[in-house]
Amino acid sequence: METCDKIPIIPLIWLVGVGKTTTASIGKITSVVNRSIPITLPVDWYSFHLTRQVIFMKERLVGFLLMTAIVPMAVLGYLLLVYVGFFGKSVRGRAGVRALDHFVNATLFNGIAWESLSSHAWRMRHKRWAKVVIRLTDGLQSGHCQKANKREQPIVDLVTQKGLDKQSIW
Repeated sequence: METCDKIPIIPLIWLVGVGKTTTASIGKITSVVNRSIPITLPVDWYSFHLTRQVIFMKERLVGFLLMTAIVPMAVLGYLLLVYVGFFGKSVRGRAGVRALDHFVNATLFNGIAWESLSSHAWRMRHKRWAKVVIRLTDGLQSGHCQKANKREQPIVDLVTQKGLDKQSIW
């Protein structure tokens, strides 16, 4: 039985994260062959874990507050979009429809917020939902999804390269 006084925080997190071959508990690490190795957890381990939980809760709270403010404005925006569609300038209506398209893509289809549903469907054309979207849009305009993807792919590449699709709070 081996003992050690200090284990760096990074390997400890890695061991806890592996899960399939090694399980960890406070005070010992049990390997695949059920050999226990007593360890002393670093003092920072508990505060690190607590800090992650606090950040997670802050992010949830901020997200809830933002959605509480944004959803009523989105409903008003949709009603305004309907009004503009019938009586307003088509440029303003087109911008609203494009924003709604990106919203639906990001929320319902787990896409990138800077990409239209058509472009996302072309990228995921092997999936069933994408095949349905491609078939529907091809009925309106031949090759619509492919053209949308060709137009939007540089934007998607830039967004992912710059990390704009990652978490931006904390």
